[in-house]
Amino acid sequence: MWQGNALCIVSRYSDGWWLDSVATFIASTVTKKFSMRPLFIFLQLLALVLLLGASLLAQTYPIKVSSNGRYFVDQTNTPFVPVIDSGWDLIGNIPSSSWDTYLSARASQHANTIFFSMLCSSYIGCTSADSNTAAYDGTKPFTSGTDESNYDLSTPNETYFEEIDSLVRAIASYGMVAIIDPTPSDTTWINTLVNNGATKSYNFGVYLGTRYKSYTNVIWQHGNDFQNWNSDSTQNNVMHQVMAGIASVDTNHIQTIELNYDYSYSNQDTLMDDVLEADFCYTYYAPYDCVINAYGSSPTIPVYLGESNYEGENNTGQLPGPATAWDIRLENYWAITSGAAGVQYGDAPVYYFGSGWESHLTDPGAQQLQYILTLAASFPFYNFSYDSLHQVVTAGYGTYDGSNLDIETENYCPTSWDGAIKSVTYCPKAATLTVNMSKFKSNRMRARWFDPTTGTYSTLGVFGNSGTENFTSPASHADGNDDWVLVLDPSPTIVNVKLR
Repeated sequence: MWQGNALCIVSRYSDGWWLDSVATFIASTVTKKFSMRPLFIFLQLLALVLLLGASLLAQTYPIKVSSNGRYFVDQTNTPFVPVIDSGWDLIGNIPSSSWDTYLSARASQHANTIFFSMLCSSYIGCTSADSNTAAYDGTKPFTSGTDESNYDLSTPNETYFEEIDSLVRAIASYGMVAIIDPTPSDTTWINTLVNNGATKSYNFGVYLGTRYKSYTNVIWQHGNDFQNWNSDSTQNNVMHQVMAGIASVDTNHIQTIELNYDYSYSNQDTLMDDVLEADFCYTYYAPYDCVINAYGSSPTIPVYLGESNYEGENNTGQLPGPATAWDIRLENYWAITSGAAGVQYGDAPVYYFGSGWESHLTDPGAQQLQYILTLAASFPFYNFSYDSLHQVVTAGYGTYDGSNLDIETENYCPTSWDGAIKSVTYCPKAATLTVNMSKFKSNRMRARWFDPTTGTYSTLGVFGNSGTENFTSPASHADGNDDWVLVLDPSPTIVNVKLR
């Protein structure tokens, strides 16, 4: 009972995934080292410390770029790992009374960032009235014009943007960041920008920047299926004008852009260099290739996996069937072991809020996404580097193939490490990895397998930092797949503590 009460204190007054891990550690490990009465005192004190820690570790927005340009931090320079859920059609396909159903589910699954499109269109699945460009209640975004072909950007509808304000505040109420696409550049709204011209596009950016600069939980993500960015200078320029307009009045919020499918990253569009602060990887191939290339590009800015296969979809038709939770794990764990500072998730029909979307809120991919944060708690992969020379894992890592759209046939195991004492290797399939232990500076290296379906570790043992060791991945998960993460770090030192 005493142990349960102590853990209950930690659990009830905190909502941190990291505290869950600490509580589990206390229950399973510390009890083996101390007598019951001293442990009771110890746990009560620890609970108080953790409560204080929870308040100190609360993210302070807005999010910014780290000093080395490789990952995201909050205003106290605490690392922030974006775990993004795609809610494309929040404004167009469901009433505001349903927002909490979606947001509370994602918050409970530890997503910390929600993406949505500020403007609706049939291209992204909006089914609202008035040519699919209105909010769910029929309110249009502009007072002059009837659809994307003739809207006047200089006439924003205050009522419509008040709805956007409410959505951003609703996302903030769950402690989450809102990534907003203000001008989707697919086959619809990009024409609106072109028709309005450079000056009105810039001024629309000024309007957005002015309106949302005081909202601390905003990141701007422009574009979407921007297939012509490299061939149509007019389209690319008006998109740049919107970004420049925002930047002219708001330097508090990060901006990025999603370019073309099936493969692109933001840094490829050099016109955006003066306003770009994050590199969006968009790929349906194995994401390690996109992330590695983006990571090595200039300027140096954080890379994140912004869009790939969504659970329940098969946009390229190259997967054996609709993407499963395994495909989602492949994409996201390949990304974080190749240099990505954040990941994304999308679910059909949740992202467009189609029929029965509520029943898909607990799809396996959504439930498992949170374990990326569990891994980040001990292994800050966002500040690691991809081991391109295979210094750590010297054999068994499979074959690099960045040109295969059927990612389920891939077997490449990328490694990311800090160059000294910690490494993370993701294998999409069963493997035996040969590790050069001499690369580590600690002579007591702990080896464990991390299960991306449960967020738990299996310890293999403690090894010296000389010679090589072979590590064979465990059996398949309950879903029949056998992807695992090999993690190596210094073995914890046991300190004898005398409690009075």
